[in-house]
Amino acid sequence: VGAERCHIVIYDDFASNPRQVYQAMLAFLDLPDDGRCDFQRKRYGKSFRHGGLQRLLKRPPQKVRSVLAGPGFRVRKKSLQDDPRWKAWLIQKIMAGRQTLLRWNAAPSRRQPLTPEIRQEIHDLLKEDIARLGCLLNRDLSHWLRVAVD
Repeated sequence: VGAERCHIVIYDDFASNPRQVYQAMLAFLDLPDDGRCDFQRKRYGKSFRHGGLQRLLKRPPQKVRSVLAGPGFRVRKKSLQDDPRWKAWLIQKIMAGRQTLLRWNAAPSRRQPLTPEIRQEIHDLLKEDIARLGCLLNRDLSHWLRVAVD
């Protein structure tokens, strides 16, 4: 496609100066600056407090699946709203309770540090690629291969 049609963003640059990198990207795309200055994370690693509860709510047993499963599953399987045994308000109450339990059970995930052996293996595997990328971008990326102290 040609180098003039490529815009490469190194995450390190974005992390250190998101506004400047964002403006450069907008300029490359020939888009007007919207004045955005907030680049906070929108999605983060998620985990849960109790695995059994999460499993029950996300993958309920067959006998209660039509009641506890989320709306996506119910649409694929069958619509409870069409089932005369259930009232729409009851389904709404059950789903509201399910959502409350899912929110309560949610917890930010803890980042697990890499073991030194895995870190070294990754470095060994990517060493040549990082050197090649550094040459292509005319940048020193050797700091990516330094062993970080956790």
